[in-house]
Amino acid sequence: KYAGQPGAMYADRNGFAVFKDYASGWAALVNQLKIIAEGRSAYYRKDMTLVEFCSKWAPSWDGNNPLAYADKLSRLMGVASTFRMFELML
Repeated sequence: KYAGQPGAMYADRNGFAVFKDYASGWAALVNQLKIIAEGRSAYYRKDMTLVEFCSKWAPSWDGNNPLAYADKLSRLMGVASTFRMFELML
């Protein structure tokens, strides 16, 4: 969701951040994950598992399947769904 991220131009009608190009959006994602992994996020905890993270990032009340999302991420990353966000920095 749009939260004034660096590089974001505005929020779309669903409240998602819109970036001028792919590179800007990717840089914002990497920055957000770094903030989370370092424990500097006010919304996410660095000790969250992938399942907990996906439940906040893509909640079921917004039409998502966070368990399937976490499963796919864990397979793509080659880690267990118990992987914790701070481990991104290791």
